[in-house]
Amino acid sequence: MVRSTARAPGTLRVVAPSRSASARAALARSRPVFELAISRQGLGVELSSSYALGPVRVTHLRADLPGLKFPIDVTGGLARFRSHRSSLNLLRLECDLDALSTVLGAASGGTLGKGAHRIQLRGKGDHLVVCVSLARETSWDDQSSPVLVFEVFPLIEGGHLSLGISAARGHALLRPARELALALMSQWTSSYAERIGGSFAFSNIAREICTDLFVSSGMRAPRVPAAGLSFDARDKTLAVSVDTLNIDSAPSERAAGVSEHLRMLLSVDDALATGREEIARMALVEVLCQAPRHVEASQALASIDALYTHRWEASLMTLAEADVGSTSGTLMAELYQRRGEREHAARAACLVATHEPQAELAARALAMAASLEHDSLMVPMWLEEMVTLAPSWARGRILRMRERLRQGDLLGAQGDAQHAEASVRGSKPRFEMCLALGHIFTNAGYASEAGAYYERALTYVPEDAQALGALGGSLIARGLRKRG
Repeated sequence: MVRSTARAPGTLRVVAPSRSASARAALARSRPVFELAISRQGLGVELSSSYALGPVRVTHLRADLPGLKFPIDVTGGLARFRSHRSSLNLLRLECDLDALSTVLGAASGGTLGKGAHRIQLRGKGDHLVVCVSLARETSWDDQSSPVLVFEVFPLIEGGHLSLGISAARGHALLRPARELALALMSQWTSSYAERIGGSFAFSNIAREICTDLFVSSGMRAPRVPAAGLSFDARDKTLAVSVDTLNIDSAPSERAAGVSEHLRMLLSVDDALATGREEIARMALVEVLCQAPRHVEASQALASIDALYTHRWEASLMTLAEADVGSTSGTLMAELYQRRGEREHAARAACLVATHEPQAELAARALAMAASLEHDSLMVPMWLEEMVTLAPSWARGRILRMRERLRQGDLLGAQGDAQHAEASVRGSKPRFEMCLALGHIFTNAGYASEAGAYYERALTYVPEDAQALGALGGSLIARGLRKRG
């Protein structure tokens, strides 16, 4: 609120409102706190406590104050040296991969299908594994459930950070896995990085972070000299260190191999990222002429032939010659299925499930194998392993529930139905799930259990005509005239 006091007749003095003590305290907490660091090497500036930047936390930040040597007067602490330009010594960042997954999921809609996407990030030492699926299934009766898996490697070139994609594969995809991975990475990094083929080059992130933190604390932005970068990805945590005292940080053997593959596939990735599949295919043929059985090129060419040009025979031959059928997701199994070769398709899906390290994709492969398997004794085994790999996958629970009902295991089917309902969130999705479960019990001849799920559906969406009609049918089937 603006207050005014009379200074003289006909004049006003405007006084800005003063912040309350709580407002000043909240503002202070929102800023990073630095302190003066004194060591044998001299004076420096150090972050006193970790500072959050979204899902990333700055856990350590130290900058030296060059040109200042003892003896020196440090009376007044850090305020005395705010105008001095420091030089970055060490910056360490830690990221909660679950929190980052939530942020990326909100920016990923439309890539695999309609609606929001569910992102899973897991650290594997020198790289990250990304798994993308639909957050909400579009139909519980549809057997397809798209999943995309790819790996992201941090690459250091010329002192700058790049993120390179590798090993893209999936299940029930409508576009090549590598093309989808490029599209997602472009969405996630569009404001921060420049795409160069299949890698995404960042400007000096360390300089931007340091400038932001120092300036917001009222200090001069530090100088950021050449530095070495190191990465440590452990399951749900990613740690990144920028160290000016350790410039010569060598990449891992796998990261060096990915960097070489990205250089070979530069024109291919440029064409895929811009939707020019025919040009990408011609570039892939040239790459394979120079490096026959190149894994990444063979997988990309087989995907283009299968999904765009419908050269199914050529796609199968490419996968077989490069011996990458088990590492290309369920593409080979899907091709056999399209040709009507169920036995070969089931065998290919089982092979994928055996070799695939990502549980979500391996579970889809097992579900596919179960749907194609002729041996009725093998189907329950595949479905049991599928649920073990992906216990929270609602459609997987429904698949096993159907099989248990077919075998007469009502108690087991009810358990799967309860897990399936619990795995979805929100009134509308749970209504749809309960309605679908009621239909499954109805088709299997269990009218009483079906009626219970129709009743549950009506608790989420009361007076729904479809649920009321289905409930009426279950009451008639049980010889009842009214509810309750």
